Amino acid sequence: MRSWLLASSLALAAACSSPPPPAAPSPPEPPPSSAPASPPPDASASAPAPPLGPPPPAFPTECAGTQENICQFGDGVVERICKVQSTDVALTLLRGGTPWTRGYLRGNTEAWNAAEGGTARYKMLLDEEVLVLRKRAASTMMVGQGASFDVLRWDGSCVSLSEGELTLKKPPKPRASPISWKELSGPTRDALSADAKVAAAYERRRKECKGVTSGDVSAACVKADGALSDAILEFLRSGGQIPTPTLP
Repeated sequence: MRSWLLASSLALAAACSSPPPPAAPSPPEPPPSSAPASPPPDASASAPAPPLGPPPPAFPTECAGTQENICQFGDGVVERICKVQSTDVALTLLRGGTPWTRGYLRGNTEAWNAAEGGTARYKMLLDEEVLVLRKRAASTMMVGQGASFDVLRWDGSCVSLSEGELTLKKPPKPRASPISWKELSGPTRDALSADAKVAAAYERRRKECKGVTSGDVSAACVKADGALSDAILEFLRSGGQIPTPTLP
């Protein structure tokens, strides 16, 4: 009996001391992605950029051709020059060193711009210097209507002259239409004022005219205003530089 109890105890101890069964293996982890997930597309980034407007037209500096000894402007340039009616543009084109053709009045005349219907008339004097914009062929519709020229004056106005009113031969002392200081842009005034003669003429004009240059003004003011215009002409005809204006 004692032997049986001893055998049973040993068997129970062996059963309690045996190792537990191995745990079931865990499922394998998924392999790491080769690249990070891409963020959702940005709608604003994919939208096309708005189209840019056309660049502003370049200011004319070279002849587009030559016809009958006249330096030609490119297509549409004459229309732009006469539409803007800018003194700054006229000074830049007429100053010394530019390639454009100059013309001179054969005598006193009253002119208008035929391209605009002749609504404005201008009194012009013998030997006035102008810039020849283009030559118009003689009209086949009107008898006696010869060739004519569209020209630009120093003050920025465009007029039309008959072939008999204009010569390309330079006189000893060319005249010019008066240049109005108040019609000039700030940058152009600054560039002109850097010249000692122009600056002195401006100071004399300011002293004599006291801010008034039209209407009831003194003879001294009129003279000082003309002297300022002459000083500007001398500066520009000798090659003086001013900022290039915009020609829309």
